[in-house]
Amino acid sequence: CECNGHSAKCRFSMEVFQQSGRRSGGVCQKCRHHTAGRHCQYCQSGYARDHTKPPTHRKACQRESGRGSQVRVAEWSDVM
Repeated sequence: CECNGHSAKCRFSMEVFQQSGRRSGGVCQKCRHHTAGRHCQYCQSGYARDHTKPPTHRKACQRESGRGSQVRVAEWSDVM
């Protein structure tokens, strides 16, 4: 799996494998560091991507300040 260093657990998904053109079926599990998504490529709700850090950094997602709990999940443009 390509989990950007935020997970050590992965599972195979035949559906994801077929959707990827039979290239990758890995789905990360138990993303850490306030990340989420198939590749731990999103920040959880209430967290935003800190673009001063690489996506693999454990503090790539920082708590939003001065905003409500409904925060848009932003995808990292440099990750699948």
